[in-house]
Amino acid sequence: MAIIQQSTQSRILTEAVTIFQQKGLHGARMQEIADKAGINKAMLHYYFKTKEELFQQVFQLALDLFIAKIELILTSELPLAQIVIHYVDHTLDALSANPTIPAFVLHEINRDPQRMIDVFAGNQRINLAQFAKHFPSANQAQQFFTDMVALCVYPFVAQPMLEKVLDLTPTGYLQFIQQRKKHIKDRLLNQPLNPTNS
Repeated sequence: MAIIQQSTQSRILTEAVTIFQQKGLHGARMQEIADKAGINKAMLHYYFKTKEELFQQVFQLALDLFIAKIELILTSELPLAQIVIHYVDHTLDALSANPTIPAFVLHEINRDPQRMIDVFAGNQRINLAQFAKHFPSANQAQQFFTDMVALCVYPFVAQPMLEKVLDLTPTGYLQFIQQRKKHIKDRLLNQPLNPTNS
């Protein structure tokens, strides 16, 4: 019975990810998620009492996967240039596939800031000690890391506004994001920070 339950719950989460990504929290409907998962709505509510609860779990899972890869990249012993390349590629690809993560994080920071602190930095999860070794000072490492995060994440936070300002369709905007990979890497790696290991 436990195997069947896990399979059903996994199927719900898989279908919910797609629907939440396409329609957001408010546009998604529990009936549609149930239909896609091949169950009735009563069964869906057995596993997840509310749409908000399901949304929280779906995006917590997506966030955990996203952060786990970031953690591996930042603690690797690769040269700084390779770390930047991997970070930018992973972040832009992951957020393109899960574009609601930034809005979800911002909402949670306002709703429950301590929970987001725990998610990102609990148990030293994102630890910049190894990353900072590439720089002459801690301040330079902090500034560089903040630039890297901002350059990658801001286009997703501001997507509705930027699509309008740049006169891009949603598909065109995704192409624009892919084009930003080289721009961000060049911008970061051409900073005159004199890293100790390039």
